Amino acid sequence: MKTHESMIKKKEFVELRGIHEMSLDLCCQKLNVSKTTLIAWERQLVGSINGLKQANLSFLVDSYKLSLQERIKRLHTISERLMTEIEKRDLSIIPPYKLIHLFLDITKVTNSFLLENKVEEPSFTESYI
Repeated sequence: MKTHESMIKKKEFVELRGIHEMSLDLCCQKLNVSKTTLIAWERQLVGSINGLKQANLSFLVDSYKLSLQERIKRLHTISERLMTEIEKRDLSIIPPYKLIHLFLDITKVTNSFLLENKVEEPSFTESYI
């Protein structure tokens, strides 16, 4: 195998193992390289493969955090709209026990969401650093 071609295949191998977490058998088929060669490459390039896996995982975690942040923003927007609408209404016709029950239900749902998603309020220092 030519040196340049080998370098290209090694780079592709690192991507297949690091990003796509493809098995050695599938890499053999895709790259048309023997499994013995791939095992040697894996030993030689383990740091690059693991670094790429870690970078990919960090990207996925960041994407999840952004998605979670967007869901929290939507919940907040809906909550504000509901509060605005409730403030316009005459709640005197609703029995007090029902109002308390509704308030507790909303609080429980919100807290449950925050706990399930491990969302914590930032401390004063965290929010300004």
